[in-house]
Amino acid sequence: MPAVPPRWRCGRRQGDRRARRRRQTQKGPAGWGGTLALIDSFPKGFEPRRVQTDIIRQIEEAIGSGYRNILLCAPTGIGKSHIAATVAAARGSSFTVTAQKILQDQYTGDFGWMKPMKGMSNFPCLDLYDSGKIDYATAASDPSVSCARGNCSREVRKGGVTRTVWCKYKPRVDDYEDGEPEAPPPGADRACYYYDQKYRALNAGHAVFNYPSYFQTRKYSKGIQD
Repeated sequence: MPAVPPRWRCGRRQGDRRARRRRQTQKGPAGWGGTLALIDSFPKGFEPRRVQTDIIRQIEEAIGSGYRNILLCAPTGIGKSHIAATVAAARGSSFTVTAQKILQDQYTGDFGWMKPMKGMSNFPCLDLYDSGKIDYATAASDPSVSCARGNCSREVRKGGVTRTVWCKYKPRVDDYEDGEPEAPPPGADRACYYYDQKYRALNAGHAVFNYPSYFQTRKYSKGIQD
């Protein structure tokens, strides 16, 4: 039995001047101000199948026609993540939102240039467990010592003045603007696992979120903009 052909829909055409100017200045396929074929951005190390090539061509045609919202509905195993990665790579920067953390791991495992962003409960708190006595894997599976249980900051009152003191393991987001931080936070031998992966993702060209981490970041951070 032949595979069920994928169905895709495009959203409303974008015709305002601001959107047209934005498309004209962006690099990538035709419609994004570029001349490269979208298929040229297919992830390195993988060979596109014919059905993927056909879908990518249709997406490129839609982009060239001015569509901004494209919905792809296709069977499991057709390679939708590779198609999404193709569009992301051609775009130059992106964020991907998945329903499950296992899909985040799939994206970052297949495409090393995508950086994951997960919630606090996925990481052990360096202030709650002794890394010299308990290995990382054991601590990561113990919710009693997760970052969600730790105190990232506390209020200290001295001399009539109250100030916020942050955990010594918390790095500064500015340290990640140029890529790899030069050193761990002052007074610490390593950076907090949670904030380290968060700041790497927010400063990366391509990031992968699950739904909780995405909406939390949208609400509390400036790392994602419309």
